[in-house]
Amino acid sequence: MISKLAYVHPDAKIGGNVTIEPFAYVAGDVVIGDDCWIGGGAILCPGVRIGPRSVVGAGSVVVRDVEPDVVVAGNPARVVRRLK
Repeated sequence: MISKLAYVHPDAKIGGNVTIEPFAYVAGDVVIGDDCWIGGGAILCPGVRIGPRSVVGAGSVVVRDVEPDVVVAGNPARVVRRLK
């Protein structure tokens, strides 16, 4: 589900079962894997890849690729928890 209040660039590739909360910004050439959650107000900078089953915390700024099965948060976003 992509919130009507989120901005997703037309060149972004979004997998299945992805939730993008309000006020998130997804720039061009971003790839989001399956089963991800992008928190409200998060910013995904151009060219980053979000691995499957990952979580991006609200208000985070993602400037580099995110591994699968992790939770990232902060500015710049860093791994705060591994899910597997």
